Amino acid sequence: MDSKLIFFGFIYLFLLGDVIRAGGSQQIEAFSSFELEAIQKIKPGEILTAKGGLMDFERGISSETCFLAAHPLEKVSERIIFWDQTPYADLGIFIQGKLSSEGEPDFSKLSFIPSLRPVAKFMDKTRDTRAHDSPLHLSTSEATMIAAKQGSLDVSLMNQLWSSILSGRFSSYQSGGLKALSSFDACKTAVQVVGEVDAILAEQLGVAKEFKDLFEKIKTTPTDGAHYWQLQNVDGTAVLVLGTVYKNELANGGVQLIDLQWYVTSGYYTAFTCYELHPLEMGRTAATLIWRGDFTSISMKQMRKGVERMFSVNVMIQEVKKSIRFFLEDLGKK
Repeated sequence: MDSKLIFFGFIYLFLLGDVIRAGGSQQIEAFSSFELEAIQKIKPGEILTAKGGLMDFERGISSETCFLAAHPLEKVSERIIFWDQTPYADLGIFIQGKLSSEGEPDFSKLSFIPSLRPVAKFMDKTRDTRAHDSPLHLSTSEATMIAAKQGSLDVSLMNQLWSSILSGRFSSYQSGGLKALSSFDACKTAVQVVGEVDAILAEQLGVAKEFKDLFEKIKTTPTDGAHYWQLQNVDGTAVLVLGTVYKNELANGGVQLIDLQWYVTSGYYTAFTCYELHPLEMGRTAATLIWRGDFTSISMKQMRKGVERMFSVNVMIQEVKKSIRFFLEDLGKK
């Protein structure tokens, strides 16, 4: 082959990569906090970060990140949909499992180990639960069910009770999404998760518009997603989480994902992470440009003032960066 032809072929591939990157960068710049130039200059291993401003919604905190993965978009999106985080102890995920929309949800892996201090704290909170008063996020009927067993709550019975509560929550979500979930009226602050999500989105207009189709899917077809559950460590106490990851394919070849944690037993009321992925083709190397937005409704009263809330945002950013580094490491292994 003519050497000039080879040379111009490489130039073409390089320019093609730039064009695709510019398109994805421009779309991300249009709704995010990042400047176009900064997005286009991201280097492998670099993580751009942006703090979310304090919301009028007193429980809302947020952050944004943008980074590159030296892997094809399909591989990256599949790993986000279900990433086994349990090998990474620093992420604090004790157990996690998938849930199917068909048949009874499987919580057979759920097992409380009292020798783990965060788990012991969760068990203590369960034992402190009364019918109309609980340190956990429970409806009155859920709290009443636990209160009726006080005095006999050994590990085996606690596994059964929480498997039943999680199954009931999952069935409700399957039937009608966020609006079908019972409120946390047994805890000291009455909360309904759908209101928390709506309050955050009301102050994130760019994100709400960009991910409109996915949020509509969450409200109208909650079964259309990848469901999961986790037992994780939040500020030294174990919490149970139910969540779903939703996917939307964009016309330009990009992909959007929303990881919504729609039931959390304590520590925070709800959290959702939005991802927008765009493919890059730099020569022969397939890569992915990733924007990530993290949004949480916190339940810790001491963190609702301005200074404490900004501190919590800083903590969030550090935790997100840690998660991203482990995620990129995991992508490189398989």
